[in-house]
Amino acid sequence: MSRSERRSEVRRLIRCAQVLEDLAIITRNHSLFNDVRTLRNQAAKILAGGIR
Repeated sequence: MSRSERRSEVRRLIRCAQVLEDLAIITRNHSLFNDVRTLRNQAAKILAGGIR
C-alpha cells in the first residue's frame, strides 16, 4: 500500500470514528465514546507521522 493510499484509509477511519463518536454521545455510551476517541487520536497521530 502506498503512502497516499494509507493516508486515505486513515482519513476514512477518522470519518467513521467521528460518526461512531456522535452515536456514542446520542446513546450516552461512555465506554464506546472513550474507545472511539482513543482510536481517532491514534489515527490522527498516524496522519501526523508520529506512528508508522
